[in-house]
Amino acid sequence: NNQQIPSTVGLARADKILIVSIDLDWKKEYPNLISQSLKDYFDGVGGQAMLHAGANPWHKLPAALDRFRAAKKFPRAAYSRRTTAARLGLPFAPEQRVSWLCELLPQLGYGQLSAAIDRDAGWNSPDNLRAGRAWIPEFLDPSQASDTWRSRLGSVRNKELGATHFVGIAGVGEDAAELADVPANAKRLGVFGYERETTFADIQAGDGLSNTMYMAQVAATITRPWIRGGGATVQGIPDTNSIKPFVSRQADGVYGSHILMADGSIRFVTSTVADEVFKAMATYKGGEQLSGLEAVAPKVNVGVRTIRTPAGPKSVDTPPPDLPKDWHALSVKVIGAAFGMAMPSGKIESFKELPEEKEYSCTSAAKKLTYAVYAIHKPALPTVDAAGAAALTEIVKFMEVRGLAAVGEPKGVPPLGGSAGREFRAKSLSGGSTAATTVYRIWVVNHARIVASVAGPDLKDADEYFKTVRVETAGPVSPMKVAWTRYYIPSLRIGISYPSEPGWLLGKNEYIHWPEESDGAAIFSLGLMTATYANLDDEDKTLVSLEKAIKEGQFGKEATNIQKRLLGIRPGLTYDVSIGDAPYSCWALFNNKESAIVLSVRKNVALSPADEKTFFDSLQYGVDQPKDTTTPGSRPAPKTPPGGAPKPPGGPAT
Repeated sequence: NNQQIPSTVGLARADKILIVSIDLDWKKEYPNLISQSLKDYFDGVGGQAMLHAGANPWHKLPAALDRFRAAKKFPRAAYSRRTTAARLGLPFAPEQRVSWLCELLPQLGYGQLSAAIDRDAGWNSPDNLRAGRAWIPEFLDPSQASDTWRSRLGSVRNKELGATHFVGIAGVGEDAAELADVPANAKRLGVFGYERETTFADIQAGDGLSNTMYMAQVAATITRPWIRGGGATVQGIPDTNSIKPFVSRQADGVYGSHILMADGSIRFVTSTVADEVFKAMATYKGGEQLSGLEAVAPKVNVGVRTIRTPAGPKSVDTPPPDLPKDWHALSVKVIGAAFGMAMPSGKIESFKELPEEKEYSCTSAAKKLTYAVYAIHKPALPTVDAAGAAALTEIVKFMEVRGLAAVGEPKGVPPLGGSAGREFRAKSLSGGSTAATTVYRIWVVNHARIVASVAGPDLKDADEYFKTVRVETAGPVSPMKVAWTRYYIPSLRIGISYPSEPGWLLGKNEYIHWPEESDGAAIFSLGLMTATYANLDDEDKTLVSLEKAIKEGQFGKEATNIQKRLLGIRPGLTYDVSIGDAPYSCWALFNNKESAIVLSVRKNVALSPADEKTFFDSLQYGVDQPKDTTTPGSRPAPKTPPGGAPKPPGGPAT
């Protein structure tokens, strides 16, 4: 039957959404000749629609900083690229490599696009050009002229590439990205360098996260493809007329630049900012004093989500007995625990909105105070902390994670749910505008830590807030539902089960993790981690060396509960560790003389005990992927990560 099926194009409208349906009988011609152009067209329509909507998608950039916080460092300004014999071992120039902006893609929701980029190839390789044409609205300021939303290069004919209006900051001087991290360059070094990585600890120990910019808006007149390494995506600050390359006319008519700081805040500097101030913001250990930064570079209130502007009380189990006038009740629930408190009228902003972790804040303009609450479920914490010992331990952990320094000694406060509370004062280690003292109260109740805080110039009314905090009825804990699928990693000859297709996280160590979009807060992960061993003569000595590596913090700080667990005859040890505030159960296995395979399971997400066992028990070492991957329960390896799948350091596994 050679009768041709008629093709149709349909239009429909649902409220404000226009639906285009195309039903074409093009057979081979469609996938070979048409589909990609059609995809490009609709990608472009979607990108332009988001920008025309005026939603300022670049406000999401501070949230992407979480990816770097999890790795505890910023990436290089351009990905490393292996040289070849044909180049006689000569390295590739930054302009021939892929940009660091690609590392932001997974956190912004472009995980599949990120996986399609080959970090070990040139940015203009055929596959990377295909990826580089994608619209990334989060890299663009919609108030800039629409012809700057795409990059057109003479060297890439007939192809428009995705553009960026924001670049990484390398420091002071046009050559700042090329500078080595040596004392002589300290006053010029910024966050990004082509052959160096800057850690958060280094910035904290230097000028402080709140005083150091890592990204800035640039003048949109220069075409800048987001995928291209080199000067397109990283820039130094000129020694004179420092602000000039960064000045854009904003939507309100003011000329200046939005600056992203390493603490996650956003500031705005005008075109009149002094050279010395702007250069000081660009370096992370220059030692400059930036007092009064708020006056010349005020913070912009973006990067947080307003969850409500209360018109009335939010439902809680028991209203506060002493609810201040014009305040509204707030309920904070995490796994297995629920708390109530009250905050002043106005918008309450959400910084964490996870089943196991919540964080909210509210600012009172009248009293110039900021009220906040943070709660996290940690199953190892007790149900009742009658003596307050757990609260004292959690104070230390909280200050470490938040980068705080104690001011004075903790003191006792009224109990909460039978648990003794502690009050302490602290200020940011980074100094600057966040150096003001904040008063905190902390309790450990129902396997959760709750921290209430008040910050501002006059804390005499802090008790008005603290006395509203109470325990509510905790609902039942529903275990996470997990359905397992088998995966194989040919480069490591490993078989392992994940709940669904995992993602990749590249860095000093290679990680395969789930859920795909979680990255640093993964629930299940497998890492190939470099290691230094003292003695590998036999199995017993290898176990001793592996335990020494664990205790030294090579696979996570302050490991506890270290126990022997072999995989066949392969030496291995299980242990518990915290990454930030999140508790993990880990299993480290000797891989070869320079590396270990480390499995980890996050323990505060209501997994059933059987799920941790299933994940660990599923590991197979030294196996090949079955040829028949169509059988249920057998899946090919996850997508190869950019730059190739991980290869064990030190040669083949032993």
